[in-house]
Amino acid sequence: MKIAFLINPVSGGRQGIKIHAQLAQTLKKFSLSPDQFQIVFTEKGEAVSQALRLARESEILVAVGGDGTAIETITGAYRSGRLPRVGLIPIGTGNDLARSVHLYELFKKEGVEGCVRQFLHGTYTPLDIWQVNKKELMTNYLSIGLDAAILHSFHWQRTKFPFCSASGNKVALACIGLSRLARRLQGKVDVTCWSDAVKKALSLHGHRLVIISNLPFYAGGTMLAPTASFCDGVLEVTPFVNVISALGLFAFQPSLRLRSWYGNKLEHFKAKRVEIEVPEGNFLQIDGEDKTHLLQEKKVEIEYSGQIFLLKEN
Repeated sequence: MKIAFLINPVSGGRQGIKIHAQLAQTLKKFSLSPDQFQIVFTEKGEAVSQALRLARESEILVAVGGDGTAIETITGAYRSGRLPRVGLIPIGTGNDLARSVHLYELFKKEGVEGCVRQFLHGTYTPLDIWQVNKKELMTNYLSIGLDAAILHSFHWQRTKFPFCSASGNKVALACIGLSRLARRLQGKVDVTCWSDAVKKALSLHGHRLVIISNLPFYAGGTMLAPTASFCDGVLEVTPFVNVISALGLFAFQPSLRLRSWYGNKLEHFKAKRVEIEVPEGNFLQIDGEDKTHLLQEKKVEIEYSGQIFLLKEN
């Protein structure tokens, strides 16, 4: 068995550098020889191509970082055509994909060693991969509106003033969010959902945002869609008409029971394909990354693409 680790060195306030130092010793504990593993730092703008290369050489490919590193690693693995099993060591700000397969809790409890043990001896689950406008891949969620506008500003400010830690990122996001609370969807935004032979049209004029999700979790652990499954070929479409309903996701976050209760109260529409007509002046994010440039086409199409195997806690 060959296992490769792709580490984002700046993720989690440069926690990736510390994990790099731990990994070689941890792997020796499991009797892996140096020719059975690779440990590689991501290079700026090259993570997908690095993951593609590692995927062709490994049975297990592990992303060490946040959701951004996870989706880049999954994208490279998926495009490799070889489809190794993908593991996650979550050290980012949100870690929603790792939460969905319980690796976030495992890492908090048992650290790097617990995760490596799970990858070598654990089980895995299929994960749906969706394509957006036949250009981008999505595993977690896509949204248009308030949260995407916040993320757009956050990414711009982070290039100017690095926040240097996961907690610093959260504080910065909260401050930017408070300054954007009055923002609504701009113009006439129309969503069409297809589920089998059923077609449903939604007009979101005046709404704050719409989230199309493949996961139960959203934005660092809020329970957006408790009944969502990431391996059934179905998305959850959740529109938010006002800011109070969106903030409710975060208000109940400390309690799992209340998070699930609130998530179930929200209006959800199931869809196997989604098309959104979006005029200029709006913002788009995919898996926590600003993708507003895709709105130049004034239409967003989300379609099922395939699956990859994701390692999970037993």
